[in-house]
Order: sequence, then C-alpha cells, then structure tokens
Amino acid sequence: MSDKKKVRFHGIIPPMATLFDDNGNIDWEANAKLIEFLIENGVHGIMVQGSMGEFTHMSKEERKAFAQFAVKQVNGRVPLIVGTGSSSTDEAIELSQYAIEVGADGVMVVNPFYWSLSDENIYRHFAKVAQNVNGAILLYNIPMLTGQNIPVSVIKRLADEFENIVGIKETVDSIGHIRDVILQVKSTHPEFSVLAAYDDHVFPALAIGADGAICGTSNFAPQITVGVYNQFKQGNYEESMKLHQSILPFMQLYGVDTPPIGVMKEATKQVVGGISNFVRSPGSIVQDEHKQLVSLLLSK
Repeated sequence: MSDKKKVRFHGIIPPMATLFDDNGNIDWEANAKLIEFLIENGVHGIMVQGSMGEFTHMSKEERKAFAQFAVKQVNGRVPLIVGTGSSSTDEAIELSQYAIEVGADGVMVVNPFYWSLSDENIYRHFAKVAQNVNGAILLYNIPMLTGQNIPVSVIKRLADEFENIVGIKETVDSIGHIRDVILQVKSTHPEFSVLAAYDDHVFPALAIGADGAICGTSNFAPQITVGVYNQFKQGNYEESMKLHQSILPFMQLYGVDTPPIGVMKEATKQVVGGISNFVRSPGSIVQDEHKQLVSLLLSK
C-alpha cells in the first residue's frame, strides 16, 4: 500500500446520503452543497455510497461517477471513504480499484449479502479484495442487513494478514462486538480504526477505545456528534456526555420507516435547505406526518 493511502480514519465521518432531484436523477449540485455543509461543520472525514447513500439503488456506472465526483468535491480537505460493497466479490474489487485510482483515501466493503457464508468464505471474500486493491480497505459489519456478523476471529485474521485492511465500521446492536474487536484486533494493531455506527454508541464506544463513528444523524446534525468526539478527546467528558444525550431523541427517526433513508433525508433537507428528499425505489419518500416529527425533533 503506497504512503499516499496511509490515512488513519478517526473522528466523525458522516455516511453521506446520495441526493437525487425530484425525478430520481443524481443532483450533483445538491450533493456538492451537502459536502460543503459537512466540512464546514468540522467533520473528520466523509463516507459516500454506503447504506444511507443508497448504493443498492444505483448502477455500477453511477457509483463510479459518484466516487469521481466526491473525490473532486472534497478535494483532499478531509479523508474520503467510498463504499464499494457488492454481493459479487469481483464487482467489489472493480469498484474498489476504481475508487482508489480516482483518488479516494479508502474504500469500505460490506460482507456479501443474500447467501449466508461460512467463516472461511467471508474471509476469502475480503482477502481477495485486499489482494487486488492497492489502497486502504475498511470492513463494513452490518448483520441486520447482511444476515450475519463478521466473526472477530475473521477480522483479526484479515488484519494480521493484510496491511491494507485498516479498520471496520461496526453497525451492531451489541457494543460487546466492538469491545471484542478492540481487545483482540486493536491490541495488536493499534492503528486499526474501530468506528461505531449507531448514533447512541458514539460516547460509549469512545469510552472503551473506539476511534470514532460513521453515524447517520451526522448528515443533518454533524455539530453534535463532532462535539461529542472533540470534547471527549479534550478530556471534557461531562460535556461530551451531555452532547451525546442530545442525540438520543433523534434515534426515533430510525423507527419511522424501513429503510429509514427517507426520514433521514427529510431531516437533512430541513437543515441544509434547497435539496430534494427523493428516495429511489424500493425505498420511499417520507410521509407528511413524519415530516412533522422531524420538525419537532429538530426544534428541540
């Protein structure tokens, strides 16, 4: 892995929504506006084309175009991670190679979904990506969508064998899995980035040694999660905890609809302004009564 790609991923890295116009086409101007909003609010990185970024609703060509756009718009001001996951190992490799070639600082690869895989086949998937991609790779563990947890033993094996596997995003209900990755992987690879995903895990994950978070509410309230992280790192734990508690009401948004993309986009629209809340099918645009809930939560 070249020196250019040796970026340590830490802090608050929003999993940026992909913004479309009201006809469902990628709205480049709106996406540029959101990137600027996030950077202006002090985020420590940006992640595009993840679950919140509707990568499953986009063609391979669109995903490549968005990666190139994001690299140009971010322009090296903060580290950029591009989601390149696929249920096909070969496609994940192709998308990852492209993202690194156009200038992304790293890629994030989810374990394959649809089929349940043996531990060995999960390992082989990530190993093949690592062997074919000359850049930083983060694992993406989201068992609620893939159907299975990435075992800590597999994560450790991958970190031991591939220096370009540099971290993990942990979208897990139990913080125990995050703890075990810290104890078993980070203990021998201190630069391995352990990043929480659920917004209400930010403070407790930092408290046990995580490096930051890639959490959905940072699309529209980055100043809160950035504050949690910055205050924690400065040793102001009471202030960090107070900010963390202000995130908790926003967790209601995740239960409004499935997937929660529409309601999260509505919150982003209400804060950023001048963007559409369009969600590609099979997701859906937020309903009027839920817009009122968003407004109420944002006003507090």
